[in-house]
Amino acid sequence: MKKNNDTLYWQNVQLYTQRRVWEWAVVGHLFNGYTITPWLVVLNICFTGLLVSWLMTYAGNIIKVVLFMTCIFFLSLSSSLLYMA
Repeated sequence: MKKNNDTLYWQNVQLYTQRRVWEWAVVGHLFNGYTITPWLVVLNICFTGLLVSWLMTYAGNIIKVVLFMTCIFFLSLSSSLLYMA
């Protein structure tokens, strides 16, 4: 896929679709028993992965450092508020 001219988003869709078809063929009944919470977690991780891939591709080094440090700050703040209460 590295020598392919498709966009990163299309390559991610292809990989995700291939994985889902493979799991459905092997496991079967893949989506039974799930509530809305795991779906929201999966969507959050998907969008986070797309954002990180976009940042690594198009953002400059200073922007990357500032964004990751801001992320670490808010992560530590939210975890301290969540676990101290």
